[in-house]
Amino acid sequence: VDGSVAMYANYVYFGDQTGIVQCVDVNTLSPVWAVDTGDNVDATVALDMEDENTLSLYTANTLMNQGRSGVCTVRKLDALTGKQLWAYQVPDLVYTTEFEIGCYASPVVGQNAVKDLVFFTATNGSKGSTLFALDKATGSLKWSFPMTSESISSPVAVYNAAGNAWIVQAESAGKLHLLEAKTGAERTSLQLEGNVEGSPAVYRDVLVIGTTGANSNIYGIKLE
Repeated sequence: VDGSVAMYANYVYFGDQTGIVQCVDVNTLSPVWAVDTGDNVDATVALDMEDENTLSLYTANTLMNQGRSGVCTVRKLDALTGKQLWAYQVPDLVYTTEFEIGCYASPVVGQNAVKDLVFFTATNGSKGSTLFALDKATGSLKWSFPMTSESISSPVAVYNAAGNAWIVQAESAGKLHLLEAKTGAERTSLQLEGNVEGSPAVYRDVLVIGTTGANSNIYGIKLE
């Protein structure tokens, strides 16, 4: 298990390197349900309480175990039963031993103005990476944002007092993007020194992110 767990009440949710996403009752340590996604799950699963009776889980896999025949798929599951509600196959990904391919970054579950969207980042090695915005209800693609380098850093959503939303996404090569969460339009970008492997954190209007390599730094960036 490479990702972190998600929890709801007495249920814990996680995925593993064999591709099994499962729900376990922590009071009894007994499995509630398990789903085979077909390949390694590195990204932490995300839960979404849609209403008082509906709890959803979002997950995606990488291309590791199946070789060139592998497929990276984003899935929405009923978190209480494990039933698959929809699946979106990420296009144009090809397995290679030289790079990490697929969804290594954890998803963002939209709120407020983008409560109908969920966001996933898929990396395609030397061919770059893409941030996808999918419709929560149907799994249909709403927009995508291509990037020139790979990305394993998770995106983060930021909101203002009115509920309007933006997505911050970092590329491994150090470029940081600020996007309109509703449309995917880029507001601005910033080139950092070093490489980005971790995910950013946001407190109010300040984003903090670290870089690695010879020119590594910790950055505090003002969001306006």
